[in-house]
Amino acid sequence: MCRIHAARTMPVMSERPRQAQLTIEFDGDRVIGELRDERDTVSAFSGWLELISAVYSLATPAIAPEGSPECLDPSIN
Repeated sequence: MCRIHAARTMPVMSERPRQAQLTIEFDGDRVIGELRDERDTVSAFSGWLELISAVYSLATPAIAPEGSPECLDPSIN
C-alpha cells in the first residue's frame, strides 16, 4: 500500500513591504472605512471582521484563473 503525504508550505514574506492607506471611522464599537493598496484597489469594510478580511486580502495573492499564464508558470508572479 502506498501512502501519499501532502506537503505543507509556509507563506513566504514578500521581498518588499506592501503599502496601503487605511481610512477608518469609529462609531461606538463599530468601525467602517476602506483600505486602498498601492494599485489603488479599494476594499470597503463595515465591522471588525471585514476590516480583518480586507487586510488579509492585501497579504494574500489573488488566485489566477485556470489556464492563465500565472497558473501555468508560477515563476511569472
